[in-house]
Amino acid sequence: MRSLRFWSLMLGAVSIVPMIYFAYQNWMFSQWAKEQASAGNFVCGTGMFALLALCIVAGGAFSALGSLLSLIGYFRMEKPRPRIRIFETALVGCILVVAMVAAFVFFA
Repeated sequence: MRSLRFWSLMLGAVSIVPMIYFAYQNWMFSQWAKEQASAGNFVCGTGMFALLALCIVAGGAFSALGSLLSLIGYFRMEKPRPRIRIFETALVGCILVVAMVAAFVFFA
């Protein structure tokens, strides 16, 4: 069985996947919307905002679970505990925030 540190870092990496999925879907939608707009059809992007919200929730769940596993692993360690592990926990928790900001800046 792998350590809690391994699983927390893996969940931190997986928390980026929903934002990558959103970026791909947004690119596909923009291609479709250009095609529809050039034909004079109406295009509504409400579904993309719903997908963005879903991806943020999914990424947040992975990131929160990764942070929780990292904290559990940290407090199970014997003292003196390395301070770099607190940085790792914060990094796993911040992955979602960085992905959200990037999604709102580049895709919304």
